[in-house]
Amino acid sequence: MLTDADRVPLAARAWIADGVRGALVAADGTIDWYCPASFGGPPALWRLLDPGGAAVRVGPVREGTGSGRRLPPGSQRYVGDSLVAETVLRTGTGQAVQVLDALAWTGASANRTLPTGRVVRIATALAGPVEIEGEVLPGAGAGRVDATSEVVAWGSLVVRAGVAFVPAPLGRDRPRWRAVHRLEPGESLVVTVDDRHSVAPTLSVGAARRLVDDTVVAWQSWLAPLMYLSPCCCSVASAPCTVSLPVTASNHAASSAAITPWVR
Repeated sequence: MLTDADRVPLAARAWIADGVRGALVAADGTIDWYCPASFGGPPALWRLLDPGGAAVRVGPVREGTGSGRRLPPGSQRYVGDSLVAETVLRTGTGQAVQVLDALAWTGASANRTLPTGRVVRIATALAGPVEIEGEVLPGAGAGRVDATSEVVAWGSLVVRAGVAFVPAPLGRDRPRWRAVHRLEPGESLVVTVDDRHSVAPTLSVGAARRLVDDTVVAWQSWLAPLMYLSPCCCSVASAPCTVSLPVTASNHAASSAAITPWVR
């Protein structure tokens, strides 16, 4: 299946956010927790808590069933002091894939538009060629699923991959859609997760990278006043500290959420 909670522990996840909402990216390339309305809103992806829950995965192809579908969890890091995550996944035959994940955000400023909740995922072959797959599991009780070539939509979400999705159920009551694309080293595939009623366009690789870069800069700009630079900064960086996460209000102004533990 996608993320196996017994195989990918809770700690093996990165948190991506845009100041309004957040998502968890597991170290096997699966987003298994995402609340698109707000941090405390109802989840649209929730496989983290329920094996029958919805999830979206991007990573190297996993064939077979059971242990045959399991690849080792990858390594993860945050990009440039931001909440943009990088996951590197390696196969047993030498291929490697980088997946960049971001909730697109241009910054917490009164003259900025509210973040849209668009999840941008860029998979790039580091060593290959490698077969990349996008897996969409709508989850139990998803209701009607509309799948048209490069798009899978259900509930409040729509997933676009730029390549065709085909039905690939994991069982009679476990629908799944799967898109597979071969990447040569340096080539990329973009997968986006959006609000179903949004009019967001399909992203090219270049446009997706610009969005991710803008999100990194937005986080760096917001965090800059909180950065501690001194001869002791290395010791401080490894110690527990606290920050407040930005929350963008309905009037486009930024305020602060409750203080949250933060360990770098």
